[in-house]
Amino acid sequence: MKERFQRCALLSLSLLLLFVASGCWSMKEISRQYYITSVGVDWHKGKYTAYAQISDFSSVAMASGGSGGKGPKFWTVKGEGPTVDSAVHSLYMYTEGLVSWGHVTAIIVSERLLKHGMRDVCSLVNRFYDARYLPWVYATDDSLENVLSITPVVFDSPTNGQLQDPDSNFRLRSFIPPIRYFEMIRLIGEPGQTPGIPGIRVKSGPWSSGEEKAPTLIIDHYYGLSNYHELGKMESNDLAGLRWMKPQTVRANVVIRQKGKPIADVVGRNTTIEIHSFVDPHKHPGFDIEIKGRGILLSMQKPLKREALEGLAEKEIAKQVRYTYEKALEKKFDIYDLSYEFYYHHPREWKRLNQHGGVTLNKDSLRSIKIDMSIVSGAKAKIDDIGKKHY
Repeated sequence: MKERFQRCALLSLSLLLLFVASGCWSMKEISRQYYITSVGVDWHKGKYTAYAQISDFSSVAMASGGSGGKGPKFWTVKGEGPTVDSAVHSLYMYTEGLVSWGHVTAIIVSERLLKHGMRDVCSLVNRFYDARYLPWVYATDDSLENVLSITPVVFDSPTNGQLQDPDSNFRLRSFIPPIRYFEMIRLIGEPGQTPGIPGIRVKSGPWSSGEEKAPTLIIDHYYGLSNYHELGKMESNDLAGLRWMKPQTVRANVVIRQKGKPIADVVGRNTTIEIHSFVDPHKHPGFDIEIKGRGILLSMQKPLKREALEGLAEKEIAKQVRYTYEKALEKKFDIYDLSYEFYYHHPREWKRLNQHGGVTLNKDSLRSIKIDMSIVSGAKAKIDDIGKKHY
């Protein structure tokens, strides 16, 4: 009887301990963590400044619940230090909970840091155990604090902005291609490669609601890198040829002109690029570029036959490709990675001509540009209507 009582008592005590001890004691409340979605790094007068954009994910839940996001969606915290790590570590001084770095989707560096060199930044990202290799990389000549304070204009989710999702915008307007961190690191290590980083700025005016105007972020310039340093910066008005030389281009609009007047709009799609490298009689590198694509006619102000329209489109695209190439040369910027093509097909000659990680190019290095643009659709209109008069 006594043993039975002891067994029952032991069983009851075990069950009591089981209920008391159950649960994850190390679990941290989601609402008590800081989720950093974007990081900015600046350098000035020997000191690094780190910015962390902390997103308010409660706005996502409110938006999905139908109440809409209210209040600020982003908070930006700033830290300083003599090294990148000390600047980032100083951010913890101002936080009131745990910090999660696993949600970082964008890294923005200042133009001053690019000129100084971003090797230390890349070293920290590569070593830090919580950092991922998938964030988008940007550079800016604007204030990092201003860039990181811009919220999405329409969408309530803090993850739907230009910084976090540039690919959606690039599918609509393929102009300056975005780049992920791992792609940039891979290209920096390749001989003859010149990685390009999209430049981002704050733009005021395009969005408005009544008298209220909302600032937004735009990608409108482009930086070339060499050995973790800025090689050159190009503005958007000099970059029209870049999109035709990028295989990831989805759709590229070209305005066709005749005698300086716009007569049609064509969207190029499904472009393929071939670069043929050779050694000229003077033992210098030379290149021929061939681009093939399909075009969709969206508007036409003057009736023309399809062959004439295609010819004008090809002439305009070739003009843009060469113009961008020559503008980049002024900044010693191999924007089409022609040096890499020469290294890949002529390694011995490349080693002979190699200077500072690439071969020396000039205007005559790009011998020819051949464009083959076939207009295959008139959008909602029939392709046979091209060249006919409409009343």
